[in-house]
Amino acid sequence: GVAMRGSTALIGAAGHTPHNPTIGATYVWYADASAGGAFAQTEMLQPAGGVQCGTAVALSEDARLAAIGCHDADLGDGEGGTGAVFMYTLVDAGDPAGAWALLTTIVAGHDRVVGSRFGNAVGLSVG
Repeated sequence: GVAMRGSTALIGAAGHTPHNPTIGATYVWYADASAGGAFAQTEMLQPAGGVQCGTAVALSEDARLAAIGCHDADLGDGEGGTGAVFMYTLVDAGDPAGAWALLTTIVAGHDRVVGSRFGNAVGLSVG
């Protein structure tokens, strides 16, 4: 998935990471006005326990909150294969090219089913 707000872009790569091709990652890119507006990668978000992460991505209107959907997630509870959404927040709102931190992980409730692909689509809105 791909999401863009202002000068920030999220680009999901569900089948790519340097060390394990099934984990996936989401890359944060920022266009720096002082560098002529050229985009540069500022962060690679790779949720622990996630598999094929980046299948879906979303960015809030103010580009300070990111949602990353993962096709599969093994969160240590024996319910792998159900999917998950990992929410990240920009650590320093005054530095849009700065670091991101995991805010929370969202999984389906009591009706989790292996293969359900929870988080296969994500979105964020204001309000």
